[in-house]
Amino acid sequence: MKTSRRIFKNIFSLTVAEMANKGLAFLLMAYLARVIEPSGMGIFGYSTSIIAYFTLIVSQGFDQIGQREIAKPEADLPKFVNHLTTIRFAFALIGYLILAAMVYFLDKPPMIKYAVLIQGLNLFATAFYFSWVYIGLERMEVLAVRQIAVGILNFLGIVLLVNDYSDTVLAISIMVFTLIINSTWMVLYYIKAYHPFRFQFDLKFWKKLIKNSFPIGLSFFIVAIYNNFNITLLGEWRTEDETGFYFSAYKVLVLSILPSTIIQSSLFPMLSRSFSRESRRDIMNKYTKILYFSGTFISVCLFVFAEPVISIVFGSDYMESAVILRILSVTTILMFMTVSYSAPLIAWNMEKKVMYAVACGGIVNVIFNLSTIKTYGIFGAAYSTIASELTVFTALIFIFAKVQGGIYISNLIKFGLLSLISGTAGYIMLQYGIHYIPAFIVTFIVYITVIFAGGMIKINELKGYLKK
Repeated sequence: MKTSRRIFKNIFSLTVAEMANKGLAFLLMAYLARVIEPSGMGIFGYSTSIIAYFTLIVSQGFDQIGQREIAKPEADLPKFVNHLTTIRFAFALIGYLILAAMVYFLDKPPMIKYAVLIQGLNLFATAFYFSWVYIGLERMEVLAVRQIAVGILNFLGIVLLVNDYSDTVLAISIMVFTLIINSTWMVLYYIKAYHPFRFQFDLKFWKKLIKNSFPIGLSFFIVAIYNNFNITLLGEWRTEDETGFYFSAYKVLVLSILPSTIIQSSLFPMLSRSFSRESRRDIMNKYTKILYFSGTFISVCLFVFAEPVISIVFGSDYMESAVILRILSVTTILMFMTVSYSAPLIAWNMEKKVMYAVACGGIVNVIFNLSTIKTYGIFGAAYSTIASELTVFTALIFIFAKVQGGIYISNLIKFGLLSLISGTAGYIMLQYGIHYIPAFIVTFIVYITVIFAGGMIKINELKGYLKK
């Protein structure tokens, strides 16, 4: 299969899978926000932020190591699946015991304690979540089918059973249950389509896997800190309502960077198989073009249409989130830019270099959050996120330039300028009182028009991606 066709197939399949998963989850969050109110969202966000750290203990970079290794032609698939899953299950068991002990001493109401403990069951679902297997094998369509079914089940459960703030813990329970179902289906399909699964213990092999995954895991753990530390501090130092306002804006941010996750996962196997500088340059040109085409436009649209987005998704009670979303829109493009360098470096066995860059961002994030949140609340949290992401991106630029001899920044500049042109058109329309729907349509049309007029994407090139 040609590279262009494989890229399109992978991106399409992962788009369906991720939109089914995170898209439906986002719609679900919009419904929950109206039902359980800002206070309930605050509890949900606080418990989610705590579990995020423990989830990273289970994942610990194993997904990326697994994807990278089984993408190689000579890979021993059952060996990696059995050992990685066994390690993850062991870490999940240890992690949950530590979490339970921590919750026992947590000075919070019972409702919040129950929320944290139930969310903690996600650790076991994560241990058996085989998405990394199907991504490494470039079988992204498997994820799409499973996640659509589970997403619908999740949505129906919440809509039918959750009615008000008192059902916050029930809502969390339903989400955890559906994630467990998803993981179970993935394991059963693997057993049927590929190999039987069994727990395997080989301390020598485990040591090798942990050694290779530790830099990635530490990087992700630091990322989890600067993605969740501010929510944790808001939950400790500020009100549940304020935590809910920030968490709601943050959920929009998470959805906005979904294309970067899809693109990264789609091209990661190909990046892993590129060894020469010339082959890497060819993949990087395609990779950055696709990333910045979507990332710059999404960031500009979030800034311009922040109020309509929050109003449509969460309702008028959450309009304080709109100001935060406008600030976080800067983080969106920074995250796309970060992924453009971090994923290739990990694919090329340079995860330690990524770890150093992320560590710098983590330090900045902790310092900024501790210094600002108690006084400035959600605004301090938002600006701290920007500062940390900018730090990571700056560090990665220097690392990548040294490794590859270039930073492929021209695509970012070109798409960025064209996005600003289209965003300006939408902003002017809003200022003149024109409804946000035609304003967005014009913004999108202007963007696509200037993209083709400027030669950033050619018709023949687009046909090449779509050609069967």
